[in-house]
Amino acid sequence: MYETHWSLREKPFEHTQDSKFFYASSEHSEALSRLTYAATERKPLALLSGEYGTGKTMVCRALVGDLPPERFKVIHIPNPLLSVVEILAEILRPILETVSVPSGKGELLRLLKEVLIRNVNLGKHNLVIVDEAHLVEDISLFDELRMLLNYQHKQQLLLTLIFVGQSDLRDKINRLPAMRQRIAIQCHLKPMSQADIDDYVIHRLKVAGSPNAAGIFEPQTFAAIYAHSRGIPRIINNVCDLALLAGFQGGVRAIGLDIVSDVLKEVPSYEEASSSF
Repeated sequence: MYETHWSLREKPFEHTQDSKFFYASSEHSEALSRLTYAATERKPLALLSGEYGTGKTMVCRALVGDLPPERFKVIHIPNPLLSVVEILAEILRPILETVSVPSGKGELLRLLKEVLIRNVNLGKHNLVIVDEAHLVEDISLFDELRMLLNYQHKQQLLLTLIFVGQSDLRDKINRLPAMRQRIAIQCHLKPMSQADIDDYVIHRLKVAGSPNAAGIFEPQTFAAIYAHSRGIPRIINNVCDLALLAGFQGGVRAIGLDIVSDVLKEVPSYEEASSSF
C-alpha cells in the first residue's frame, strides 16, 4: 500500500521469516555461528532459546539458507504440539517427499532409520529443527526424540537435533538429565542493543529496495523506538511498519518523532507484551 510512496520493492517490516532480511547483530551472529557449528560438525543436540520476538526463527532460516542443500537435509517442525507418532511422521514426510507414511510407531521408526541412513550414504547430514519447543507439555516427547540420537551408521550420528524456544525451554530440558547431557551447543538470544536499532531499520529498508534507506526515519526516532521495544525485533517491525503507513497517509518524505510517538500509542510496548506471556 505504501511501497510506491517510499520507493520500496516490498514491505520491509513484515513478519514473514524471509532470511534475506536477516540482520547480523552481535547476538544474532553468535547464535548463527553456534548453530552452524552444531550442524557442520554433526553434533547431536543444540539448543537456541530467547525471549519472544527476539528473532530465533529468523536465525534458523538464515542457518538453513547458509547450509548447502547437497550436504544437508533439513526438516523443520514448526508446531511441536503433537504426539510421538505424529512428530515422527512430520520428520519422515519431507524426507520421503510424500504425505503417506506408516501409522504405527514401530514402522515409522524403522522407516525413519532407513531413510536417515540413505541420506548419510548420499553424503547428506540430517538436521531436524523443532521450533516453539517450549510449548511441549509432555516432556516425555523430548526423551522420544533423544532416542533418535542413538541411531548411528559407520560410527556416525544420523542426525542433529536443534530445539528452539522461549527461555523456559531450558528449564524443561534441565529436568531431563539424559537429554541435558546430549546438548553440545546452546545459546540464548538476547534483544538487540540500542546501538543496533538504527542499523537494523536501515538494513531492512535497503533490502526492501529503498534508495534512501538512511533518510526515511529521522535520527531522533530511534531512541524512542528502542525505549518502547527494548530491542525486540518483532516490536520494532510493528512500530516501523505502522510509521511508514502513517507517513504515507500524511504525505511526508521522512518519519519524524511526531509520527513515531503517535504510532507507539497503538503498539504494545515490551513491558505490556511481556505481561501477556
